[in-house]
Amino acid sequence: KHHYVLFVSPEGEADVRQRFPSADVVVSTCRWYTLCEQTVFLLQLWNKKVTIMHFPHFNVPLLYRRPFVVTIHDIIPLLYPGSKIGKSWLRRRCFYWVFQSALSHARAIIAVSENTKKDVCEHFSVSPEKIKVIYEGVPHAAGATNVSPALPFLAPYILYTGVLREHKNVSGLVKAFIQLVREGRDIRLVIAGPVDHAYGEPRRLWEEAGLSERVIVKELLTDEELGHVFASAAVVGVPSFYEGFGFVGLEAMSYGVPVVASRVASLTEILGDAALYFDPHSIEEMVFAIASVLDDPSVTKDLAAKGRKRIERFSWRRMIDETIDIYGIIQKDA
Repeated sequence: KHHYVLFVSPEGEADVRQRFPSADVVVSTCRWYTLCEQTVFLLQLWNKKVTIMHFPHFNVPLLYRRPFVVTIHDIIPLLYPGSKIGKSWLRRRCFYWVFQSALSHARAIIAVSENTKKDVCEHFSVSPEKIKVIYEGVPHAAGATNVSPALPFLAPYILYTGVLREHKNVSGLVKAFIQLVREGRDIRLVIAGPVDHAYGEPRRLWEEAGLSERVIVKELLTDEELGHVFASAAVVGVPSFYEGFGFVGLEAMSYGVPVVASRVASLTEILGDAALYFDPHSIEEMVFAIASVLDDPSVTKDLAAKGRKRIERFSWRRMIDETIDIYGIIQKDA
């Protein structure tokens, strides 16, 4: 029904052209959150004159006024701005300005969870009726059942995957890991994801505890390698102070791996009864949840069964259909 124009970075061009040969692919060299994005990229958008533009992130050029829909995943830059934004009053104001502009001028807003919708309504001037909650799908499990020979981790291990940022509370997970080892458990911690050197506390904690040999950090993994790491984990930890959705927990469930997660609104909404929860500010609760999985095979079995049932609620096909419905409504109104 539709002709698609895809705006991509140079790094993604080859992959996108191969996946979507019938699409019109436009390459933009502008980096996000830059003046180039607000000017050069804006001109590229104007030149294409698309009927509907879908921005999958909040950074919509301020002067773009053709019909568009925007997807909001979370408001992390507002609540946890990080070192770059947090230290600059101007950056914080620019973030808020761009975010509010996107919400104000969008014909429709997609939120990936009810909790994200609630947060947006609480912190920005926007009508709840303008926001449609559309859940994302479950990342597809590759079906790996054994550790890859290229990744000879010694099981059992706790797995954390994601970025190392303040809101992810990796330091809390490391503290819980240290306590579990000191209680006599022969376990390891695997951290899979890019390391932010501005957030060095987790490494400092495990080095000071003398546990460097028990912590394995893998920054660059292929999808296949990450699948092996997921499938062989004893438990996956999601210790975040804040999340907009909860991909990691769902991905773990797709591999039949038990999940322990923070008792924060978005995670309880998405993961439901298929995870054990803890207060992210309480190391004792985190230790108890992880130990409950490590020490009792029946807990692992129960969580795996609940996880397989839980992921049935999240479908990429449903997400696609609901998103295209929004395109239709905007096109009709336009």
